[in-house]
Amino acid sequence: MRRGFTLIELAIVLILVGIVIAVTLPLVFTTFQQKKIAQTEEELKDMKDLIITYYTVNDSLPAAGSGYSVPYQALQIPQKYTRDPIRGIPFLYYADRGNPSDSIYVDGTSIGSIGAVLISAGVNGKFDGENATPSDGRFQSQGSGDFDDILVYISELELTATGAGGGGTTCTSFTLVLTNRSSANIWIKSVPSTTINCTRIRRNRTSTFTNIPPGDEIYIFNSSTLCSWGIAELYKFSLSSVNQGNDCKVCVIWNGVSISADTCVSP
Repeated sequence: MRRGFTLIELAIVLILVGIVIAVTLPLVFTTFQQKKIAQTEEELKDMKDLIITYYTVNDSLPAAGSGYSVPYQALQIPQKYTRDPIRGIPFLYYADRGNPSDSIYVDGTSIGSIGAVLISAGVNGKFDGENATPSDGRFQSQGSGDFDDILVYISELELTATGAGGGGTTCTSFTLVLTNRSSANIWIKSVPSTTINCTRIRRNRTSTFTNIPPGDEIYIFNSSTLCSWGIAELYKFSLSSVNQGNDCKVCVIWNGVSISADTCVSP
């Protein structure tokens, strides 16, 4: 005859389960939080590149939106990209558009008479320290206590180094010619504009895409589902980083691991 568990045995099992949950849940939460922080840092870097591209095209920085918000319409991006992935708090954007009497200071150091900062409020959901008063043009990237803001800045030197406003060929849009030389089909997406929205390229085929905004990055996926969700990309690259000519046409080959430059053949 089989006997059931005694109350003592059940109590021991429940204690063990409680210990496992108590140990596991904080780890799961921390891992999820770290992923969101990394995603926020990546989005801030992408936004920085887009603002520099805007400056290159227009010879001026875009003005901030209401409440020092990211000017998504000027940057031609969906409004959802103006909020950080951590808490959904709008990014703070402050720009000094070239007034010689003003300057932005980050951690007490001037970044020039023209520049900008982008800030996430971090996990605590509030702008800390000097970042809480953007009107004075003074900001900080680190602090004590519960300070957890994430800040990136664009200095006058960076804008000068890009050749912004210096003439030459400026791409207001790109044409992408992508050849898939891998052994499997791929799906590609342009972010943030979604001008290319999870288009399949069969193996050993070439596809051409036009009117892609210069600030976009190209994401490569191995399935349409992952592409539509925007996760687990195989590879990503910015068009401006691989543009080799003066015709704003980017030709690349995907080999299953990375991309390489291809010769653009004139029609």
